[in-house]
Amino acid sequence: MKTMNEVFWLRSLSCLTVVLLHAITTTIIHYYPSPDNSTHTILRSLQMLMMYGTPMFVFISEFLIAYRYRYGVKQGFLSKRVKFILIPYIVMGLFYAVVYQAPHGIGSILSKWGDHVFFGAYHGYFILIIFQFYILHLLFDRALRKMNAKATLFAAFVVNAAYLAFFNFNDPQNYGMDPDTWTRLTNLPFLAWLFYFVAGYYAGRYFGQFKQFVIKTRKWHLPFLVGSAALVLVLYHTEALVAVGSKRFDIILLTTAVMVIMFSTAFRLKRIPPELVVVSQYSFGIYLLHPFFQLVIARNIKNFTTTDNMFVLISIFFGLGVLLPMAVTNLLNRIPYGQYIVGKVGVGKKRETARQSEQAKAA
Repeated sequence: MKTMNEVFWLRSLSCLTVVLLHAITTTIIHYYPSPDNSTHTILRSLQMLMMYGTPMFVFISEFLIAYRYRYGVKQGFLSKRVKFILIPYIVMGLFYAVVYQAPHGIGSILSKWGDHVFFGAYHGYFILIIFQFYILHLLFDRALRKMNAKATLFAAFVVNAAYLAFFNFNDPQNYGMDPDTWTRLTNLPFLAWLFYFVAGYYAGRYFGQFKQFVIKTRKWHLPFLVGSAALVLVLYHTEALVAVGSKRFDIILLTTAVMVIMFSTAFRLKRIPPELVVVSQYSFGIYLLHPFFQLVIARNIKNFTTTDNMFVLISIFFGLGVLLPMAVTNLLNRIPYGQYIVGKVGVGKKRETARQSEQAKAA
C-alpha cells in the first residue's frame, strides 16, 4: 500500500524535533545550567513547546497500522517488528549501558542494560510503549471498529489526561514509592499514551473522514495551537507544573494541535522535499543514535570552538545529531545483521514507486 506524503512529513518533522529538543538539552547542561540565567529560561521555554516529538511517534505508529491493515493484520506482523524494532532496542540498550557505565565494570553495565531493556531507562523507552499498542491493536481492533469514534476519543483523552495529571501533581513520597518507580509508572504504561493510540487508530482507519475534518476546521488550528502552547508555558513558568517532559497532561493538547497543523499543511502541498523523505527513511536510526553523538560532541566541542553562542551550539548539536546517525545507519544497513543494531532504512519515494510498478506487472 502506498505510503502517504503526510506520513513522510509527520515522521521527519517529529524526528527533527526530537533531535533539536535534545540539542537544546545538551546546550543547557553544558553551557547554561543555571535556572537564573535568561538564556536558560528561553531555552527551557523552547523545549516545552517541542515536547510533542515522542508522542507524535506513538501516534504515527498506530496511524500507519490502522491505515495499512484496515481488514486485519497479516501473518508475521509482530515477528517483523520484533526483528527490526525490538531487537535494535535491546542492542542499543546494551550500547548505551556501555557508554554510561564502562568505567564502573561489567556488573554495572549489565545492571544498567537490564534497566534499559525492561524498564525503558533510556531514550528508547517509546519502543516499549508502541509494542504495548501493537498488542492492544491486535486485541481490540474489532471492538474499536464498532465503537463510536467521538465518544471513544473523548473517553481516551479523559483517561489519559487524568492518569498523567495524577502523576504530575502528586509526590511519590506521599504513596511510599521511590522516584524511579514513580517515573516508570508515568512513562511506560499504555494509559500514559492512550489518547495518541486511539487518535492514531481512528485517523488511520477512517482517513478520508479525518482528512475532511482537518480541512473543515482549518480556521481553528492556529488558535488551538496558540492556546495549547500558552497553557504549557503558563503552567511551567508559574511553577504549577515544573516537569520538563512529554509526560504532562497539557502536552496532549499541544501534540494534537501540532498534529492537525502538520496534516493540514501536508494536505495542501503536492510535493514533499526530498531531504525530508530521507530523514523519514532514517528516522529510527537517528532516534536511537543521536544522543550518543551529541554526548561525544559536547565532550569534545571545546577542541574546535570556544563559542558560547546558543544558536551556534544548538546548530552544531542538531546538525551533527542528524547527519552522523544517518551515516552510521547507512553503513550498518550495508553489512550483515546491521539492521538488527539500528533498524532498517525505511522506504523512500523512488523505492516505493519501483515496488508498486513491480506489483502492477505481476498482477
